[in-house]
Amino acid sequence: MEYAVFFIFLIIALMMIPFSLAAFEGAKEGIRLFAESVLPALFPFMVCSHYIMRSSVLSRLRRRSGALVKFAAFTLSAICGTPSSAVITRELFSCGVWERKRASVICAAFNMTGPMFIVSTLCRSMLKNSAFAYAFAVSHYLPPLIFALIPAKKNGCLPPSPPTKKDDPVRLFSEAVSDAVLTVLRAGGVIVFFRILLSLAEAVGALNSFPFEARSLTIGILEMTNGVSLLTQVPSRLSLSLCAFLLSFGGASFFVQAKLIFPELSTGSYFITKLLSGVASGLLFWLVFPLVPVPVETLWDMSESLKETLPALGSRLAPFLCGCAAAGAAVIVSTLYSRLAASKK
Repeated sequence: MEYAVFFIFLIIALMMIPFSLAAFEGAKEGIRLFAESVLPALFPFMVCSHYIMRSSVLSRLRRRSGALVKFAAFTLSAICGTPSSAVITRELFSCGVWERKRASVICAAFNMTGPMFIVSTLCRSMLKNSAFAYAFAVSHYLPPLIFALIPAKKNGCLPPSPPTKKDDPVRLFSEAVSDAVLTVLRAGGVIVFFRILLSLAEAVGALNSFPFEARSLTIGILEMTNGVSLLTQVPSRLSLSLCAFLLSFGGASFFVQAKLIFPELSTGSYFITKLLSGVASGLLFWLVFPLVPVPVETLWDMSESLKETLPALGSRLAPFLCGCAAAGAAVIVSTLYSRLAASKK
């Protein structure tokens, strides 16, 4: 696997030479997206999240490593949004509350998009209709809430809790701001880099043969915000259900952000959990969509758009499936090669 990733980054570096203008424009667009949408929505919540995790409340909660801790992690993650879930689960993992695999599953299940992004950015700015916020909120937060309410087994080998000290609010706030700045800058760097990748893909025409929904979904799997932005340009029941899927799945950008904060994160457990969460959210939005109170003319436009895009999706799906098969084959071959090379040593 490491050989495949090495050659991918080598190809990206070489592509940025002839397509330097596309990389430059992608970096500018990524910085603009981060400064205008991500930073205002993320930074204040990250300060609160870091402050809460540094307070003495954590030392008291870790004595109860069951449903109370898991529900508290869900509540904080839902309010603060990504990547606060990685901050919370990493702290509880380091304290011994959860072992690695369980912490990875919980981190993936609770790595949610914040309510400010759903209401302000997605519904008001992109869709121009706040009524969709209810459907997106139900489809996005209900599956993690059900998971949070499932009783969790206690870890039988918890280390002894350190003595609880009184908090110094000024010191905790200063440390929370410093940690939040570092976390937000890491998230911004990941967003900018993935936006450069999308610009390079557009420059070489790698996604031109894909149908609209497949192209938007592929972009969203790399970087969620850009994929959602494209899908909302043609708002149909199908495209908005795919938006709900991307909001919960998060894509590679969400994973890299979480991995930077939680280095021990299990890749397999994370992606399996995120895929199940995304599918559940997409199906739930599809069922809830008829209950959304939108104007009649909006529904008419969506039905017409759906009628036009479904035949194109069916007739042009082959290139997308071929691309996925080729990518999967490359990953499998590189993995087998790396294991063979390791066995010969």
